[in-house]
Amino acid sequence: MFGDDEWVFVEYVLAGTKTHGEMLFRGGEAGGKLDVPAASTFHIRDGKIDLVREYIDLLTLQRQLGVEPKPAA
Repeated sequence: MFGDDEWVFVEYVLAGTKTHGEMLFRGGEAGGKLDVPAASTFHIRDGKIDLVREYIDLLTLQRQLGVEPKPAA
């Protein structure tokens, strides 16, 4: 998405399809799909990556796996 000599920021979608077996945490049918927004920040030092931070939309992942948390009371 953008960067300079020291920092790089990238957005992407973690996508995949489970073709056999059960989805993680779900006792449902095979064939589940995941499309989860994510982003990573990279710090560059001396031309090499020395730090990576990844951010994943955990609520979207939980909803797609069928384990959405219950709202707080």
